[in-house]
Amino acid sequence: MLTANNTEKQELTLSEVKLFNIGTPLLVLVSLCVVLYYLIWGIEPLLWGVQKFFSYMCVPIVLIGLFLNEFFYRLTLAIFCKFPMSTFWYGFNLGQLMKCGDRDIPAGVDYYRLALFLPHLIVGVFPLIFGVVINHPIIFIFGFVFTIASVGDLVLLWEMRHLSSRNAVSELSSREGIAVEDEVSEE
Repeated sequence: MLTANNTEKQELTLSEVKLFNIGTPLLVLVSLCVVLYYLIWGIEPLLWGVQKFFSYMCVPIVLIGLFLNEFFYRLTLAIFCKFPMSTFWYGFNLGQLMKCGDRDIPAGVDYYRLALFLPHLIVGVFPLIFGVVINHPIIFIFGFVFTIASVGDLVLLWEMRHLSSRNAVSELSSREGIAVEDEVSEE
């Protein structure tokens, strides 16, 4: 499809097969962190954390984590692409159980890669490591849950590896993936 500003759009979407094939090794690697926690601190703190996390804390903590993940994603794009925060909208697709949002202005591929990776680090990996280091099972479980939840973003990041830095991308609002705008040369 050729657009008015002389660019061609295509979609890069994630299928269940891609998510399974690329995401499974990531899930195994993250799951090994549970073994590491067990080897360092034993099973008792982990069981206590699972009991507390999944009893009364689960829903508010997951909602806070979803908000933080989306906030850091949008903030990264706002800072590096100089988009005002007002260009973003937030939503949740209940049919696919995924958060969604959209921007009117596509971002450069390099900035979009950074926007996919930074929330994963801040909301997932850092709490995961911090929870192991200080023996705080609730922080560890929070990091574990959000590291697992960001596997889709990491698979998308992997799928974007062949895109040129000259491309511009924007997220799709209805499914997991991105719209890629290629520069088309005039002939």
